[in-house]
Parts: sequence; C-alpha cells; structure tokens
Amino acid sequence: MAQSETFRIEGMDAAIRQFRKAPAVARKYLGQAVQVTEISARSKVSAAAPRRTGALAHAITSRSSGLKASISIEGGEIYGQTPYIYWRFVEFGTSRVPARPFIRASADAEQNPFIDRVKQAGSQMERTLKQ
Repeated sequence: MAQSETFRIEGMDAAIRQFRKAPAVARKYLGQAVQVTEISARSKVSAAAPRRTGALAHAITSRSSGLKASISIEGGEIYGQTPYIYWRFVEFGTSRVPARPFIRASADAEQNPFIDRVKQAGSQMERTLKQ
C-alpha cells in the first residue's frame, strides 16, 4: 500500500465553520473559490519544489471537496526517490541542512488571492440572490 503525507495549513478552521453556516448558494460559490485556490496552491508548491530529480514536484497532488482542500505528497518511489519521506527535511531543514521552505512560502502566497476569491464569491452570491 502506498503511503502519502498530507500537510495542513492552520488558521482556517474558524472561517470554514462560518462558511458551513452559510446558505447553499454561498457554499457553492465558496467551494469554487476553495477549488481554484487548491489548484493554484498545488501549482505553486510544485513549481517551488527542489528539482534535483523532479521526484518531489511530481509527487505533489491535491484535491478539494466542498469547502475543504488538501495538498499531499504521494507515497511510493518516483525516479528512485521516496519524496513522501524527505519533503519535511527540505521544508524544515535538519541539524546539518538549512530549511528551504517551499510549502509554507507557496501557501502564504495564496492567502491574499484566496481572500479576493472569497470576496468575488460574495459578489456572485449577491447577484444570484437578486435574480
């Protein structure tokens, strides 16, 4: 069975709880904002991943469902490497190797675009409710 690692961006729980209380039409548009952000974030994480073999960038996957999205490092061997094991050494560093955060930096870069997408979702919802 292949293993994988999924990382979580903290600080969204309160927003997700509020989104879940929203009417169905709002959840629809918010879900679209989450999906676009998931795709964009995965692309940024993959582009920022070290490229020595390309295994780490190739192992990055994502999925979204409703108001939740995740980015994962898929398990197994890719190009003779096991990226689901070594990504954390790159991201957080070791006692001998400095950290080269590619996940956190990519997630941080998506924060403002996500806020803009949520605002657009609000505008779309407002237009829909006026019809």
